[in-house]
Formats: sequence, structure tokens, C-alpha cells
Amino acid sequence: MSMMRLELSNINKIKSASIDLKGLTVIAGTNDTGKSTLGKMLFTVVKSLGETHVNQKEESANRIMEKLEQLYSSVTQRYFVSGKSDAREKFRQEFMPPRMMAEISSSFYGNPLLSGDEREQRLQSYITDKKEQILSFDFGPSLRESCHAKLDAIYEEISEKIEPESLFARELHTGIKSEFMSNVCSAGTNGSSIAFYGEEGYVRVEINNDEIKDVEMSSDLYLLLTDVTFIETPLYMQLMNIFSRAVTYKDLASKRGILGSLNPIVPMHIKDLANKLELSQYNFGKQAADVMGIGKIIDGYFEYDKKTRNFQIVRKQHGKTVKVKSINVASGIKMFGLMQLLLEAGEINENRMLIIDEPENHLHPKWQIECARLLVKMAKTGIPLMVSSHSPYFIQGIRYFANKEQAEELVNYYLAEEDKESGYSVVTEVTDDLNKVFVKLAEPMNEIMNLD
Repeated sequence: MSMMRLELSNINKIKSASIDLKGLTVIAGTNDTGKSTLGKMLFTVVKSLGETHVNQKEESANRIMEKLEQLYSSVTQRYFVSGKSDAREKFRQEFMPPRMMAEISSSFYGNPLLSGDEREQRLQSYITDKKEQILSFDFGPSLRESCHAKLDAIYEEISEKIEPESLFARELHTGIKSEFMSNVCSAGTNGSSIAFYGEEGYVRVEINNDEIKDVEMSSDLYLLLTDVTFIETPLYMQLMNIFSRAVTYKDLASKRGILGSLNPIVPMHIKDLANKLELSQYNFGKQAADVMGIGKIIDGYFEYDKKTRNFQIVRKQHGKTVKVKSINVASGIKMFGLMQLLLEAGEINENRMLIIDEPENHLHPKWQIECARLLVKMAKTGIPLMVSSHSPYFIQGIRYFANKEQAEELVNYYLAEEDKESGYSVVTEVTDDLNKVFVKLAEPMNEIMNLD
């Protein structure tokens, strides 16, 4: 996968961080050093960029459709009041707004295969053709001139570029409110910043007093990532019925929450995970469990039970198929189950990143090693990953399997440490000196060993 980079300055616990994202990125450190902040901010930025791209198309399409409606209604209200059935049907066929919108979309609007000059030529030809069609109707000079003016306005609307900076600022604001309760600036600092560099281009954000003050985005910003998933805890699997009814601040802002404030409000990454897990009901079974070896680790595979709207693990015991509800399954097994379900739903792949926050919290050291093996295997298939950890077993497992699988170039290691002077954390790369991680994480055990 191509390189991307996330840079943070004075964001909550983090004083400074510059993280290169390629393959598998490991963030090590003790508790309260900003590891979760890194993962949640990466999730928020990638989601915001994706929504910006979608909203650019949506807002442009909505404005074009509005002008198409104006053109259509101006004629039908003024000219086809009565009679002229043949002309009326001809006009409907040629200028019906949904049909024109489909023509615009399929011919050139949003067509990635066309160059700028080709798109412009097609657009001019299309508008010219529509103007000639207007001349074929028995319109008066005033109505004809009005139609041509509206077609010119449609041309301008299609040609106009919506400023992505304002759209991204809006999406990032909503994401920060959802993930951080709008509280991201480190206390006592002059300003905070976020920067993200993609395959091509960049976006930089300046934040003061938890308010976005400036967004700079290059016109050539391009991301191979189309989505990202953040796993905070496997316990969410058994709470699907609650999260399926929950809403986010984004839902409330866009009035997509049916019951509004009566619905439970959850962070965006939780609702996002719930939505993706629901897609697993359309899977064919245990493909990912077999391909990635998850089935061997958990001795079975997870599936969605449509009747109870919950998850269960399917196993063979004494020659019989046994199904156990997720609430009765160990948390560590559910962690592997989440990855199996997301893989099978197509929500983790070469263009869809996975972020896991301290997976070892629910795993025995033996299973920590198995999780490390699985993540290295996923990275080798091209899946982009970020994982935070404070477990030397887990990190040593990643190092071992990366070496065994000859995948060391796919793994980057970072250490988050508290700066004594400021009280905030500095995140530095330690790929070439991983002993720094083990020394740091072994400090509590060394202290116990040295007790009198």
C-alpha cells in the first residue's frame, strides 16, 4: 500500500506525533499516553475526507437538479396549460428532470475517465443540443430566452467546483463532536493542528479553543482509502440491538434519527461498527474464518442470527453443530469474531482500513500471539492496519511473525511517551530500536523485582 501520514500537534494528550501509515502501524505505550487519541483522530479524519467527497457530489447534484426542475416547471406552467398534447409529451421526454440528470451523470458529470477538456466539450455540446431542441417548440421569444438562460445556469452549475475546504471543515467538526465531545485542544497551548497526507496532496487544519479556524486542502488530494473501521472493544458485539437503534451527532444534525433525542447517542465509530456488522447477515458463511485461519483459532465461526438479531458462534462438538450466543462467548473470542465478520462483509480490504485499540485487553498471552500472527497475515494481503498496545507479548509477536513472513518492511513501530516537562505525550518512531518499547513496558515488572 502507498504511504500516508498523520501529523498531530497539541491534540488532547498528544504534544506531537508524525505517523507514517503503511501496512501495519503499531503504536506502543503505557496507559494515558494518547494511543487511543491517535486511532480515533485517524478514524475521524479519514471518515471526514470520505464524506467530503460524497457530499461534494451530492450537493452539486442537488443544485443541478433544482435548476432542472426550474427549467421544466417554467415551461409546463406557462406554455402547456391546455392542449398541445404531442408537444407536451415531446418536451417531457426531452426535459424531464430525472432523465436529464441521468444523461448528465452518465455522459460526463463525475465520469473519471474523461479529461477536463473532454468533459467541457461534451458539456458544451449537450447544452447546445438542448437549446436547439427548445427552438423546435412553438415558444414565444420571452419563454425561449428564459429557457436558454436556465440552460446556461445549468451549464454554470455543472462547471462550478464546490470548495472542498468548507465541506471538510463541516464533516470534521461533526466527527470531533462525536468522537471527542468537541474537546480536542491540549489545555494551556496556543493552538492545535491536524495534517493528513495522502497518495497525492494533503489537508491541514488549524484549531483554536476547540474551534476549527482554518482548513488548507490541496486540489490534488487523493486517498486510496475509501473507509475505515475502529474497534474499541469486542463487547460491542453483544450490544447490537442497542446500537442498531442508536444515533450519532451527525444523524441528529441531519435529522436522520427517527426518534431524535429519544434514541441513545453513541460515538460515530460505534454506530459505524454496528452498521457494518449488520451487513454480515448477507454473508455466505466462514470464508474469512478459513482463509485467514480465524476458524482454527476460535474453533468455529460467527454468524448473524436474523431471528434474535444477534450474533452466535457455530462449532462442531461431538459430531453435532452447536450454536452459542455471543453473550455467552469469551471476549477474546469475540475479538477474532469481529475481524471475521468484517472481512466477510467486505468492510476490511486493501482500501478499507482497520484500527484496533489495545486488543490484548481481552486476550490471554497465547491468544495475543495468535492475534499478532493474524494481523501480520492481513497486512501481507494489503490490508492497512493500525493497532495500539501496551503488551510486550503482543508486540513481540508482531515482530516475530513479521520476520518469519518476511514482511518487516510492512510494519512500523511508534512509542508514545509522556514528556516530563509538559505532561503531554510525544510519539516517536522506534522501528529501528524496538528495545525502547520493551524497556518502557517492562518498567513496572522491574520495579516489583527491585522491591525490598
